Amino acid sequence: PMFKHREYTGSANDITSIDWSADSSLLIAGNKDSTVRIWSLHTTKNFEPVTHSGQSSTIVGCFIVTTREKLEFIYSIRADGSLVRWEHEQVEEVVVTGDESDDEEGHGNTTEDKNLDFFTDGQNEANTGGKSLAHQIVAAKWRCASRFYFNQDQTFVSSTSYSHQGKVLAVGFASG
Repeated sequence: PMFKHREYTGSANDITSIDWSADSSLLIAGNKDSTVRIWSLHTTKNFEPVTHSGQSSTIVGCFIVTTREKLEFIYSIRADGSLVRWEHEQVEEVVVTGDESDDEEGHGNTTEDKNLDFFTDGQNEANTGGKSLAHQIVAAKWRCASRFYFNQDQTFVSSTSYSHQGKVLAVGFASG
């Protein structure tokens, strides 16, 4: 049976596109208000939902692109025929200092260690097989890496689909 896991907030308008990360730890949604928003599936220490804006037309599609266990980038496709590639860069690790952050052997824990413990319910990375994709973007900086244009006259993008396995993007136009 299906059940409601959580209600995600922060979108100012109707959702027009949704995609999951390969490990299902991230959810991305495109909106009529021309924004793309990223949430983590579970409550995640130090994770703040990311909003990409600066676009002028309804988002028709948005997709999380991964290779193996790494988030590579995000695509957002607007009705006006433009595609934006969003990339993230991990901010340098911040070492937490002070008595309360030291473990039993007196080693300081990093912010990354504490985030990982939160994700894995206290287990370390060796026991979990690595970080989730959501963990990779805690404290990350995002930027618009590139823009592409479909340049179709007197029409608009009406639908999109992305094959994660084949790395193929299909775009449908209102003119057929």
